[in-house]
Amino acid sequence: MTIFIQALNYNLWDIIMDGPTTIVDCKGVPKLKNEYTIFDKKNLQFNARAMHVFYCALGPNEFNRIRSCLSAKEIWDKLESTHEGTNEVKYSRIDMLTHEYELFEMRHYESIGFFNPKSFDFDDNKFY
Repeated sequence: MTIFIQALNYNLWDIIMDGPTTIVDCKGVPKLKNEYTIFDKKNLQFNARAMHVFYCALGPNEFNRIRSCLSAKEIWDKLESTHEGTNEVKYSRIDMLTHEYELFEMRHYESIGFFNPKSFDFDDNKFY
């Protein structure tokens, strides 16, 4: 997904990662729509495009999860936590798989023919 969005327009990826900038004047007060600059409108357009990419790329179940999000960054964060989890979760999964691999051994009563297919039978879903 990352490369696809960056290939469309790298500014879309920036909006997804950084979020759209809040449009405020020099005093920190939100601007009225008629006060938006060209830069403000361009940022809003990039956010809308990025959201559109997500809407078109996701299936109905995923769309239902993200339809209440108000920015592309919010969508990305929700998808990331849903599918990949935080970095701590990823490292925990890697540690669990590594531990399972280290404990993996052929029993004295198993033949090579039985053991080989079993070696590829790790269930990824149990870590999600």
